[in-house]
Amino acid sequence: MPKSSHEAPQPDTATILVVDDELHYRQLIELNLNLRGYTVVTAENGNSALTLAAQFPPDLVLLDIMLPDLNGFEVCRQLRKFTDAPILMLTARTDERDRVRGLDWGADDYITKPFGVAELLARVRAQLRRASFKTQIIQESIQQIGRLTLDRIRQQVLLDGKEIVLTQTEYRLLDTLARNLGYVVTIAALEESLWGSQSGDGERAIRQTIYRLRQKLESPDSPQPFIQTRSGVGYLLTAPPNADPS
Repeated sequence: MPKSSHEAPQPDTATILVVDDELHYRQLIELNLNLRGYTVVTAENGNSALTLAAQFPPDLVLLDIMLPDLNGFEVCRQLRKFTDAPILMLTARTDERDRVRGLDWGADDYITKPFGVAELLARVRAQLRRASFKTQIIQESIQQIGRLTLDRIRQQVLLDGKEIVLTQTEYRLLDTLARNLGYVVTIAALEESLWGSQSGDGERAIRQTIYRLRQKLESPDSPQPFIQTRSGVGYLLTAPPNADPS
């Protein structure tokens, strides 16, 4: 069974959905993609494409514009409701307005019929590389620290799956500690991270921010605090064991 597009596929192990009502194009594309190790799912119309994409989430879609039921623009629009897989549109049209329309509705690239196999494969590889890099960035932006989750793209902090509302200063301080997980971050380094320089009352402001963070992240029955103090030096963030739910 094809794998989920939420994973970061290797370029030649990806699942590709090919949507074209012309049999010879479907066969040509499927044969050449299979030879390169891709898994290929084919559809001859828009409705079938949407059904297959929902059942077997693709890593990339090759989508013809001229289809017998829904046109490729509408299929592209509906695909974007549930998948962020790259969409490479196949078209015999050369009108710039059609290209702009497809891009506005969520397409990532175009290739004009008739096309060479080498060009098609190069476009496929390029789109899969970009998608894989994007997925990697998203995965690396999320840091799990015990019961605590930092989502740096959304600047969101979750504790046991529930969002904790932080001020910008609280978030930046927590983020700095999280990037140095398990290591002591000095007061001077925290000041530099928060304000770009050291100031006379910076240490006091950091202590106050740490206090507010602890109030929001820790409970009286926590076996070990997230944020620990190293007197005269700074603070470190750790992943404490979960409290006994009983």
